[in-house]
Amino acid sequence: MQTVNERQRVEVLKDNVARKIAAGEVIDRPYSIVRELLDNAIDSGADKITLEIKQGGIDSIRVSDDGCGMTKEDLELCFLPHATSKIRTEDDLLTTKTMGFRGEALSSIATCARTEILSNTSDLGYKLRIEEGKVKSLQPAPCQQGTIIEAKELFFNLPARKKFLKRPASETSLCRTTFHEKAIPFPNIEFRMTIDNKERDLLFKTTQLDRIKDVYNDKIETSMLDELDWQGNGYSIKAILGKPGLNRKDRKYIQVYVNKRKIQEFAFIQAITYGYEQVLPGGVFPVTFLFIDIEPHLIDFNIHPAKKEAKFRNLNEIHHSVVTMIRDYLAGFSIKETQLPLNTYQKELNNMEVKQVYKKPTSYLPQQNTNKYELRQESRSFSQAFEYVKSTKPENKFTYLGQSMNLFLIFEMDSTLYIMDQHAAHERILFEQYKNDPGTIQELLIPERIEVPEESEQKIMAYKESLNKAGFKISQESEGIWNLEALPSRVASLQNTIIQFFISPEGNSDDLMVDLYATMSCRKAIKDGDPISAVTAVDIIDKAISLPVHRCPHGRPIWYEISREELFQLLGRLL
Repeated sequence: MQTVNERQRVEVLKDNVARKIAAGEVIDRPYSIVRELLDNAIDSGADKITLEIKQGGIDSIRVSDDGCGMTKEDLELCFLPHATSKIRTEDDLLTTKTMGFRGEALSSIATCARTEILSNTSDLGYKLRIEEGKVKSLQPAPCQQGTIIEAKELFFNLPARKKFLKRPASETSLCRTTFHEKAIPFPNIEFRMTIDNKERDLLFKTTQLDRIKDVYNDKIETSMLDELDWQGNGYSIKAILGKPGLNRKDRKYIQVYVNKRKIQEFAFIQAITYGYEQVLPGGVFPVTFLFIDIEPHLIDFNIHPAKKEAKFRNLNEIHHSVVTMIRDYLAGFSIKETQLPLNTYQKELNNMEVKQVYKKPTSYLPQQNTNKYELRQESRSFSQAFEYVKSTKPENKFTYLGQSMNLFLIFEMDSTLYIMDQHAAHERILFEQYKNDPGTIQELLIPERIEVPEESEQKIMAYKESLNKAGFKISQESEGIWNLEALPSRVASLQNTIIQFFISPEGNSDDLMVDLYATMSCRKAIKDGDPISAVTAVDIIDKAISLPVHRCPHGRPIWYEISREELFQLLGRLL
């Protein structure tokens, strides 16, 4: 905790410094007051902070702390515009580490609510009463060290603004959300919140992971959270990451804090979703809390009135670190740990037609073929196919049971039943082939002339070298006009798909080739509804179980696993 001598006194900033500060927002809702008062309490060096609201904060908002407190001289200045103890010169804006620094919060609050401040620095306390920005009284008052600030009757003097407030329940919800946002990045401080004289939150000092669990224990499965740390050049990252099975249909629980402030930085949200891309399907988002501590000279918060945005001098570096950290974390999960809960699985297994045991081969089919599936459809009878397969010398065994619904390949291995999505599996097989070996290059007799919009042209120019290495020879004829002169022979039939990819401004700029290979694989792979032979099915299974990633390039799982024990439980049998 700070002592009186360790902190600076409150002073009114000089005009040349005040003009450098981004304009503060007017207090428009009770949660705005909660945000500003909690920031001040945190900056005071408090160990304990209590928030009390009544009627959604419309009647009263009271924040008390056991921080360093203010002297009588501080109280005489603290409610004036640009009065602060946080900074002195414009250079301080580049190095400040406090939650607040503009000196506008108390001034704004004091103009729209009846405000009382009771504070003590460890000696004699004083009580200040302000209405409409003017001092009503300042007199000695006994109190413990720290500060208590209460704002009553919000907008008592601004009825036009008061009529825009929501119902107390709605305002309460916003205040509580703000309280959580301030408490989450400070697990070293004890926070309490009471609503209409009833205690709603009691957050003891703890670790960062446990603070998340304490706040969201009734909202998410907190046992599925892990904590990771990353050290960069001038910054560090602490990430609370949800296991792949912990996901949602919205981004509500993707939260980013930079230097203890929750910010809205799309680049980091994108980095998180991109990191989870290969284990979560489209439209599903992870649960992730990101805490970035960065040296003050590498960031500028003085661009948004509520400090919800910032400018970064090393944004790309941090973005890359976030993606790498998440992908390294996810690499340790098996597909079993990422699949849906068993109670969502309701499949009938009675329509299986083929039941034979196949041994895992090293290779079944020729490397070259012209079939659109790149996996030869066999015309042999089943018995012939079985003899063909079993003639190889296997290392492992799996039992292929058949194809269901012209989509799912059913097989058994190691006392576990597998239901494989033939399209997703084949898509991943092709993706790995394209990524690792472009194959021979086919020159086009007549180059394909492509008209490219400006945003897409920037994408192509940035990755022209990578495209050429991958076998896509493309050159610029003039602004907005490009010529496709060659492409890998194995994707020659996808020429129109590739051209559309170049034209589209969509696609992840972080890894254009990954997006391109994913698009090509999806177009080329066996589709839902395609019947396939036993030999082709076995070949897909064999290749799929050896893949480095058991998900399609868009994040969907290749298969679903059900153990023997789970099947017994599902059907009510005793083991």
